[in-house]
Amino acid sequence: MAIVLYGHIIENAYGVLGIEFMAAAQALDIRDFMPGRGSHRALEAIREHVDRSLYPDHNVMMALVKSKRDVGRSGEGGGRVELMQGNKQK
Repeated sequence: MAIVLYGHIIENAYGVLGIEFMAAAQALDIRDFMPGRGSHRALEAIREHVDRSLYPDHNVMMALVKSKRDVGRSGEGGGRVELMQGNKQK
């Protein structure tokens, strides 16, 4: 059982690192300077696989968070899952 949990933790960590690398690539894209060789190689490697900006997705998520809408149900018979803490269910 613990090994399954460990596998989920590792998988989630890869996902978080992927998001961080995409954000770093976007930051390098919008900066007006030439990054070092290592950063430039990393940017090229990322752009071989991901060739778009996070900006449109960021704006969509920002609007969703600002709207304070619930995003569905947590499961069978579960309560609403809300994006912002402190929102009271009606």
